[in-house]
Amino acid sequence: MISWKEVFEAALKEWSESFSSDPVSFEKRKKRKLLHFASIGQRLALEGYSPQKLIQEIEHFLSKLLQKEGFSRSFPFQKRQWRDFIEYFLPLGIAVGRGYGEGLALRVHSMARFDPLTGLYNRHAFEKRFLYFLDYAKLRGTSLVLAILNVDGMKSVNDVYGYPVGDLVLRGIASLIEEMEAEVVGRLSGDEFGLVFVQREETVLRKMELLLKSIQELEFLPEEDLWVTASCGVASFPRHGESWSDLMAAADSGLILAKMRGGNRVEVIVPGTGSASRVREIHEGAVLIRKALQDPKSIVPAFQPIRDTGKDEVVAYEVLARVDVGSRLVPASVFISAAEKEKIIERVDSIIFEKAFRAKEEYFPPGTLLFFNISVLACTRDKSVKAIDSVSPEVN
Repeated sequence: MISWKEVFEAALKEWSESFSSDPVSFEKRKKRKLLHFASIGQRLALEGYSPQKLIQEIEHFLSKLLQKEGFSRSFPFQKRQWRDFIEYFLPLGIAVGRGYGEGLALRVHSMARFDPLTGLYNRHAFEKRFLYFLDYAKLRGTSLVLAILNVDGMKSVNDVYGYPVGDLVLRGIASLIEEMEAEVVGRLSGDEFGLVFVQREETVLRKMELLLKSIQELEFLPEEDLWVTASCGVASFPRHGESWSDLMAAADSGLILAKMRGGNRVEVIVPGTGSASRVREIHEGAVLIRKALQDPKSIVPAFQPIRDTGKDEVVAYEVLARVDVGSRLVPASVFISAAEKEKIIERVDSIIFEKAFRAKEEYFPPGTLLFFNISVLACTRDKSVKAIDSVSPEVN
């Protein structure tokens, strides 16, 4: 009887060689090969291997396989591919081996890898696919482009029309993205999508501009005249970096720049320019305010006196948001743009409202007026209005 190790080695070698020769067609053929590879997991399950013992056996076997003459040369992506093999295919085979049936096993596998709303890869699976193509680009010296697309004003769509309509919008955009000639497409978060291209950056820019135009032409609720736009940031290997985090940060910076310039456009950050510096500041502000929200004590109000020059006396105070980092108070100009982009401005407002009102009751004379700087847009948001309403009764 052929041992599972022999089957494992043969299947893994075939898989690696098919990927090395052409990762694009490999990605398209992979679903048809799923159950073939899963048969190894099924065989192991029938032999009584527990999941923990299974992983130990495979890791021990792979370490020996690495040392095998000629195997590494035919399998240049061995570590990442093996990890993927363990995580994807063997659990699927084990499910089949335990009598769940191929249909149920495949559905479980699909739920773990694909976004249920759009059918695109989820973020975890998208990153894995991206890393395969990045390895390939490094090995062959080809270009690789990452595009991040975000729907403009998606929160307003959900607030005004409801989440079912928001889901309709996301599915419509996802269907257009699927039609793109991209190697990998995925939904990275609520209203954010990712695309990977093994093409030149200039070609991808033109394609993404056409995609944004197609999104703008979509009709979701003709009777309501509902239409949406999207913004996109693009980054490429090796121009913007050589890792997932490098390219993701660069593409996200391009997306921030597109939003800053009004949205409904594609942008690429040019390293070393003023735009790149401004986007970096916003990114640093986002890190700062997210960290501060984990410890709300660090978000504090500052009170700037408003003086009546005729009477030469203080008649009110303007309340300003600050983040206390220990050695200094960081002004709002550093993090407000990031807080708005990250859609966490209401949480910051709520903390400032509560602390300012309580300070007014405790430290200021009765009748002291407080002025708050909030945007007109914030005044139209239910969360902002509720934040004030929820605090005001508690502090009279």
